[in-house]
Amino acid sequence: MKNALIVGATGEVGKGITGELLAAGYRVVASSRRQESLESLLTRYPAESSLQIVQGSVEDEASASALLEAVRTKVDRLDAVIVSVNGAADMRPLVEWSSGDLLGALQQNLISHFVSAKTLIPAVADGGMYLAIGGGMADFVFPGNGHISMGQAAQRMMFRYLSNELSARPLHIRQLTIASMVNGEKKRDVAHPQWVTDTDVGQHVRAILERPDMFPDAILTLRSRKQVGKPEQKRSAEITH
Repeated sequence: MKNALIVGATGEVGKGITGELLAAGYRVVASSRRQESLESLLTRYPAESSLQIVQGSVEDEASASALLEAVRTKVDRLDAVIVSVNGAADMRPLVEWSSGDLLGALQQNLISHFVSAKTLIPAVADGGMYLAIGGGMADFVFPGNGHISMGQAAQRMMFRYLSNELSARPLHIRQLTIASMVNGEKKRDVAHPQWVTDTDVGQHVRAILERPDMFPDAILTLRSRKQVGKPEQKRSAEITH
């Protein structure tokens, strides 16, 4: 049985990944900042399921190190680490942000991913995968979302560099960009049929973990439901390394 740590397991995307990996036979360690959210996740699955929970965060190095130590009390090997964390939405024009506000937003949407990668990548077993989940806002201009687009663009470049700099290690480093609205539990009533679902994301993550040879690029993108479980078609002008 393979072991997977999911950081941000109680979020809309994290829940879909957690459920799919449990269904696929993984032993899952689910992590979140809120214990009550983790407890509710436990009620979703039978007691005999291979789900462990660990409260913690990756907001800074000390917190991330404490999280890793707690995870190591649950499993002795990590075959996969999936990180799905982001800050709360705060939609307003960039000119209305102070430098302090912007630093706070980047801390939540970018630095947390940096801290997580720096702390958790060394814990992944040889042949395993570290997979960060990102959003598609880096490619678009939507009113009030400048801080999110900036963080996601920087996150994408960060994982290109990490994949390159750590290429000598026998593991896979990927970032999966979700370039679609996500139909999760909170949006079921308003979701468009073409939006990818939380389950779709989980199935796509499973495919990436199980067939990394089919998804060789550092930056991967899930654009539609039709693409779930399959590598995306290359665009001529797209840079993937």
